[in-house]
Amino acid sequence: MKKSLIVAALLGALAFQAQAEVTIYGVADASITYQYLKTPGHGSTNTVSMDSGTDRGSRVGIHATEKLSDRTQVEVILEDQFALDSGVQQQDDKHLFHREATLNLNTDYGRFGFGRMGTSMGQISSWCVVGPQISAIGPGYGPYSGTSVWFTSGQSQMDNTIAWRSPRFGGFALTAQYSGNVDQTVTGAVENKASAERYASLTGEFKRGALKFTGERSVAVDSHLWASSAAGNPDNSLQFTVGGNYDFGPARLFLAGNYFDHMKLALAAGNPSWYIASGFDDFGVDKAMNYYAKGYGVSAGVSVPLSYGKIGFNATYNKVKDVETANGTAVTGNPEFERAAGTVTYEYPFSKRTTFYVSAGYGEQKM
Repeated sequence: MKKSLIVAALLGALAFQAQAEVTIYGVADASITYQYLKTPGHGSTNTVSMDSGTDRGSRVGIHATEKLSDRTQVEVILEDQFALDSGVQQQDDKHLFHREATLNLNTDYGRFGFGRMGTSMGQISSWCVVGPQISAIGPGYGPYSGTSVWFTSGQSQMDNTIAWRSPRFGGFALTAQYSGNVDQTVTGAVENKASAERYASLTGEFKRGALKFTGERSVAVDSHLWASSAAGNPDNSLQFTVGGNYDFGPARLFLAGNYFDHMKLALAAGNPSWYIASGFDDFGVDKAMNYYAKGYGVSAGVSVPLSYGKIGFNATYNKVKDVETANGTAVTGNPEFERAAGTVTYEYPFSKRTTFYVSAGYGEQKM
């Protein structure tokens, strides 16, 4: 009798699971990249390499939904990113699902999300709101794409996140996020305690016809991950971003601006790897990873659909100043950084799923 009950319970569970709609999906993106890098006092280099995820990040994911009622749906998204040229996890080896691992509830009162997700500022998560609306091209084109130059939220993906996106009323919508510990793999970080880096953001969005407008104010409370060896707790990091796009018919125009205060220097100055390669290693990589700064950035772009494909262009300017230690002490010499970059891309769709692209970018950074 006990065996029969076990079998019946198992069959019931399988029948319940079968009611959910499950989709396995992925993206394979490979490119050949040429880069010329000239650094004052360090000479120049030429490199040709195979890269992955230039246009869109190579990924594999699972998307599952189940309808609980006419007005309520449960949704699960599990997504990881990999390097197509080597087959390894592209971002890190600490998260099985680096890009997103969320349990979402879609209701008449909005969308509720729980788990690991991207910030509303980013572009690689179902919870990203700002990024896709303020840049003509994606962030995968390296330090010259523009978006990677001045996006200074300090955190791309976050663990332990609770999020809510409101229904749309008259074109308006809100998105709120909170993470009690943005990186659960950090040793000694306790969720919702001073030892953990925490994050909160509120994003307002407006869409009406050809106009899309977005504004975000976010605060990252950091006391461990971004703390230097200096005594005292670091101040809160703050950023404010506003931007949008408008479809004129023959082209779509993108404009945005960003202000940040007490942002980690390596992030405020741009991509850390390019920061070091540009000769700022003389300033000290330890300072880049543990010093903070304020500054601003502006971005402009345009996307033009053609009979055969699409052209995109994005340009940005970023300035970083008032470098200080974690506890707010000004750095001797008050170094300042400036960076300008631009990228032009062309995409040609062979089919609904296969796209050929080519791009060229230029960036300049000085201290």
